[in-house]
Amino acid sequence: MRKELVCYGRSVINDEWSLMAENRESADAEEWLASLDTTAQGLEIPTERESAALQHWFNQGEARQDARRGRLTEGRPFIPGLVWAVLWILTVAVLGFQLMFVDPRAPLVGQIAAMTATTATLVSAVVLVWVLDRPFNERGAKIEPFRMEGAVAVVERLVADTAADPAVPCTATGGPL
Repeated sequence: MRKELVCYGRSVINDEWSLMAENRESADAEEWLASLDTTAQGLEIPTERESAALQHWFNQGEARQDARRGRLTEGRPFIPGLVWAVLWILTVAVLGFQLMFVDPRAPLVGQIAAMTATTATLVSAVVLVWVLDRPFNERGAKIEPFRMEGAVAVVERLVADTAADPAVPCTATGGPL
């Protein structure tokens, strides 16, 4: 099961993580999860201790599924189109309102500075919301799979240290062999 867990982790890191930016999920990750469940259900449990360990494994499996569903959900933009429309309407309204206070007798530099500062503030806020609305895209606020990479490295070491045959049934990117 550890080998399949390595493959699942690799497929999430190398395949699914980038697909989440496009609101998609990885078929490879889904297959490895199914394989993990099939393997766990097919195990013979001769002792009570092993039964408890398997029960813990199933509990962790539910946690893995919940974490995956959470990642997939978070990868989808959650701000509806109507909210975007309202943000842009408000931006235009504030800028238009500020234009109403242009005074031809006041220094032009000060008015330009005020208009520039207001425009920069409003546009920056809208851009920030846009960036944070898509956490798996390449926009400066991208979430990286560091914790998943660390977990996979730990399991890979366990497989290498404890398995008679340390070869895993997948490529380095998590695709099945």
